[in-house]
Amino acid sequence: MNRRFMLLICGLLTLLLPFQAAAAESVSAAAAQDDVRITSTKLTTDDAATKVQILAAVTSLYELKSVTASTSGREVTLTRSCPSCNWKGEMPLSGLAKGEHTLIVTAVDIYGSIGTGTGTFTYDEPPVITRMEPENLSIIRNNSLHVIAEAEDDLAQPSFLVKIGLSPYYPDFIASDQGTGKFDRVFDVTKYNGRSLSIEYTISDGPESPGGDDNHRVDLFRTVYVESSPELVEMERESGSVLDADESRLLLAGNSELIIKNRNDGTETKVPISGYYNYQSWFELTPAGAAFLVDEGQDGYTRMMLHSWNGEKLTSTEVAPELNWQFSGNYVLGSDSFRLQWVDTKTGTARTIPIDYHNELHAALEPSGTFLLDSDLSGKKSDQMFRYDPVTGGMTTAFEYPGAPSRPVTDGKAILFTVNDGSSLMKYQDGTVTEVDHGTTAGRIGDYTVNEGWVAFQKPSASNVQQVYLQSPEGTVTQATYFNKASKIHSLDNLGTLVIENESKLYQYHQGMVKPTLIARNQGKLKSINGQLFYLLSDTIFGVKSQAPSDTEAPVWPQGNVLTFSDVTHNSVQLHWQPATDDTGVANYLLFQNNQLLTTLKGTASSYEVKGLSQKSSYVFTLVAVDAAGNQSVKKNVTITTAAYNPDPTPETLLNHFDGTILDFDQNHIVWKATGDTVLWLYNRTDKTQVKVYDAAGSDYTIGKAMLSADGIVYTLELNGLPMTYYWKNGAVLQHWEGETQYDTRGIPDGSVVYTLNDTTYLYSTQEGKLLYSFNGPGELYYRQHVYSGPGEKQYRYDAWYRVDGGSLYGLRI
Repeated sequence: MNRRFMLLICGLLTLLLPFQAAAAESVSAAAAQDDVRITSTKLTTDDAATKVQILAAVTSLYELKSVTASTSGREVTLTRSCPSCNWKGEMPLSGLAKGEHTLIVTAVDIYGSIGTGTGTFTYDEPPVITRMEPENLSIIRNNSLHVIAEAEDDLAQPSFLVKIGLSPYYPDFIASDQGTGKFDRVFDVTKYNGRSLSIEYTISDGPESPGGDDNHRVDLFRTVYVESSPELVEMERESGSVLDADESRLLLAGNSELIIKNRNDGTETKVPISGYYNYQSWFELTPAGAAFLVDEGQDGYTRMMLHSWNGEKLTSTEVAPELNWQFSGNYVLGSDSFRLQWVDTKTGTARTIPIDYHNELHAALEPSGTFLLDSDLSGKKSDQMFRYDPVTGGMTTAFEYPGAPSRPVTDGKAILFTVNDGSSLMKYQDGTVTEVDHGTTAGRIGDYTVNEGWVAFQKPSASNVQQVYLQSPEGTVTQATYFNKASKIHSLDNLGTLVIENESKLYQYHQGMVKPTLIARNQGKLKSINGQLFYLLSDTIFGVKSQAPSDTEAPVWPQGNVLTFSDVTHNSVQLHWQPATDDTGVANYLLFQNNQLLTTLKGTASSYEVKGLSQKSSYVFTLVAVDAAGNQSVKKNVTITTAAYNPDPTPETLLNHFDGTILDFDQNHIVWKATGDTVLWLYNRTDKTQVKVYDAAGSDYTIGKAMLSADGIVYTLELNGLPMTYYWKNGAVLQHWEGETQYDTRGIPDGSVVYTLNDTTYLYSTQEGKLLYSFNGPGELYYRQHVYSGPGEKQYRYDAWYRVDGGSLYGLRI
């Protein structure tokens, strides 16, 4: 029988596991008769290595009678859903031997002609994890991260790839072990103290390029917290994350459950809700039970739900997003510029308050559930502070005071508020108004707080940096912070323990201390329970070491001229002083420059050289003696005026020269490209060494821009006008993307102007009213800020100007 037809069969299967083991590809071109032809088959196992998914493309001159697939004595029939569709089927793998198998696809037409195609696949299950350390949400206390991973596989020794970093997408550590079945490394994570780290474990079932498509198997992620603060002492460890705590209860999260645990007898009460951990906002214990805010929105939409549990019933209320929340007793109040939402967590009663405010809304929740409102109702300011009752809807006058009292804060006994333009902070208690401080800029709730007579408030220093002050119940005010960057109040307890937040770090302060003591970074939750600070992080409750002073006697200065000076230059002065005396000894001297803390010196010091001053300028230096308990002496002042500065007549000095073009620089490094734009170098200005970042040899790429990042280099390559950007660090490219990234630009300081006229570039100071520098011809001026460590481990900054001309870097003397 002379029949001719062509038969094409392609088998395609895809493994969906995170780590794959791909099958080999085999091509068989066999024909039962001259009129049958079969091309290729490609087979792989499925997600869980339980079946083979078969996809076959078949073409034939005549109608096909059947298409089957077989291996190792088992056979399945392939089907299709339309005349032009591919043939599909699945073959179970259970019972087959592990390893490589040959699968045969057979097609038969109505005349009995047969075409076959073969392909191979590997029946290989994913690696089985037998050990993984550290545990998820562990706390690293010694700055040493020990990572262990062990696994077993049915066909090969597993390989490991571990990535560690603040973000799983931008790892700082990358390490691998191939073909050993075990990963065991220790990483120094000192620089991440106070932060959380993400660990990604990639475990494959073979030694070939972990992470590649051919053997991808398992991806696991864990988060650890690095916290080595010596001020934290481990007190308790729980089976779940500690969300909140009070004297007798803990609010715990674990195994998709929310639990209130009795700290006295260990009994646990499960709160009937799940899934909260995905979108948590805050969790708080209340006298009746607990309250927590979660985002339950889906598909990119926000839906904020406030849940309250009173021990018997869970009540849920949808609330507006981005509200500022206050807690007092069993009551919760959320507010923003124009709305109020109030919830009684004991009864589950919720109210949306219809308040008509002309400007920004300010409210203060009271322990009874009522709240205070300032006078800006309907755009009409008055001298009244109002009290609103959410249960009855009634509004009454809490008190009256001239100057439109606003921005109330209360502990239930005293009320803090500002008057007029907010320049005066006042306190109302027992029918009497007193001034706390004049000159505060209380721009928002949180700029001041009160607790059992103690008052903490913020106001700007002479350099316009927000500092924190503490007032005792007796009226004594001390400045708690002298940071160079703005501080804010975190909390104030009823014993006067003040917690301050600065640069994402938490500090504690008591009156009488020299300066605030660092507790830890703010990745955990800080709670004051019966006058003791506790720090809640992951599954651990830490006690915070107390810094309360017992000595109350301040150091005393001798009679006469205590603070003197000598050796005054245009930028420095030598200070001298007579030692103070104290019953327990002087621990430190605080030296202030124009009312700003310059440095802290040991109690044995008697002189100090001040550097970095400006020429022909007056400075007031203040010295304070402090004992170990933090008691401070009276201030001793001296005023000096620096000499005039006669600059070096040489306007600039060649610092570095390269055969190419300088693209960016800072005080430690220079990044430059060689002539021809094909080689990129990183030069170390400290040890005079350099490393090659990129070499375009053998390619058509040219180097465009490059810029120093915080810990590496970002550079752009161009090919036929199309840019590609790369991120390089420590000898390797960690990231790349199409297009040109937005490069940061470093501006010039206020009061300076750079301009070019008739091929001459000028640097002019508008503050000093004079020309500082000029040059004729090519080149550009750059401004940089440099930092160095000075006396007392204090960081100092100096400003510098440079001229870059091609591969030459010049330092200007101005």
